[in-house]
Amino acid sequence: MKFSDRFLISFSSINHSSKVLAAVSTGVDSTAMLDLLLHLPKAKRPQVYVAYIDHHLRRQSKEESQYLKEFCVKHGLKLFSLDWPTEIHPTTGIEAAARKFRYNFFKKVMQENNIDELLTAHHLDDQIETFLMKLIRGGRLTQLEGIKPRTEFSEGLFLLRPLLPFTKNELRQYAQKKHLKYFEDQTNYQTNTLRNRLRQIIIPELTQENSKFKNHVVDFMQQLNIDEELLNYEVQKNFNDLLITPAQFSLEFWQLKSELWKQKLLEKVFETNIKKFKREQVAEAKNLLENKYKPQGRLDLGNGYEFYKDYNFFGILKNTSKKFESSQKYETKLKLGNWIKLPDNNLVGLFRTDHSVPDVNCATDALYLSGRIKFPLKIRHRRPGDKLATKIGHQKVKKILIDQKVNSLARKQVWIVCDQSDQPLWLIGYKKSDILQTDTVRISNSEYVIIFRNEDAL
Repeated sequence: MKFSDRFLISFSSINHSSKVLAAVSTGVDSTAMLDLLLHLPKAKRPQVYVAYIDHHLRRQSKEESQYLKEFCVKHGLKLFSLDWPTEIHPTTGIEAAARKFRYNFFKKVMQENNIDELLTAHHLDDQIETFLMKLIRGGRLTQLEGIKPRTEFSEGLFLLRPLLPFTKNELRQYAQKKHLKYFEDQTNYQTNTLRNRLRQIIIPELTQENSKFKNHVVDFMQQLNIDEELLNYEVQKNFNDLLITPAQFSLEFWQLKSELWKQKLLEKVFETNIKKFKREQVAEAKNLLENKYKPQGRLDLGNGYEFYKDYNFFGILKNTSKKFESSQKYETKLKLGNWIKLPDNNLVGLFRTDHSVPDVNCATDALYLSGRIKFPLKIRHRRPGDKLATKIGHQKVKKILIDQKVNSLARKQVWIVCDQSDQPLWLIGYKKSDILQTDTVRISNSEYVIIFRNEDAL
């Protein structure tokens, strides 16, 4: 099969747009890609735009810039170019900084010109180099996934790599056969970076050991990708059963799983909440969850995150102390005949029973009161020292909730209805005062009803 036909198959399988932006460096790879694009059959050829950045890292960069400008004029191509002046080059991490500069420029051009596909000239050798670099540096198995031919690199913007099936040597042979002009980056032949040492020394030696080395690496990556997709499907199913809220997971469900599934699901919890984490942190969290003598506990994960265990729940939270401190300060009076929307979107209302009362059957909970209540009533979160009047005396609200196995996260979010003197009357969802003439069912001489509606539950 002709090289151009192979490119057509590769490109057509990932191209979904009528306009593309080709990132061109004037090296052999991107030069070959641009020529292949321009020689696609007319019915398959999108409108091609070109993006180029002069990084000022090579002496011949001015010559490269001028040549590409002339090339684009000759072929009627719209060129978007930008300089990255040496004055703003960082002293360290220049490759990462250059990449960030490039992609910010590409994103800007694409958004301003209604282009949603970017083409880069990554090829099979890049794929193998990246795989070996990840293998050498270590990490998680999922990180060994190869470079994908189509990915979303920003919202609504896609990165396409149509040259992934081709080796560097194939691209060079194509360029030479077509007499294409391109520029060699002499820094690629230096061995002061890991990628260059892999490219110039290690991969050639491995290829001498087995001429099909590159093919075997690609085959291995494809097997990994397939296995990973199947595993991810099963992990997601179990993760959904484990999930209660984005910050809360069922410890009981987790404990029913085998050791291998415990490990995998815990890793999924970390992946969902934190971009970067260490295996040691997952191991510490697993030890905490399996400690039967420690029903509660917290682990500092750094960067404002913490792992928590509270009775039958666990999860990862960020900046929880500030959130709860602000929440505990909330307080508002109940207005007769009116609904009040609370910060968590729940509703609470105070009504007279001898007037038109909302349908109590639609309430999450309700409290009927006699006229001996000290008005005005108010609602707030639990505070230190709160006590509820019960048949056996005044009990600490905290102890009541602990006895009902309410985890510390939920305890801080409990709503409490208090009277004029700030005496708790009702721990909504958990317990009502035993001393007052109250009940969950309307009593004969009740004059008022407080209705609480959990909008999420409804």
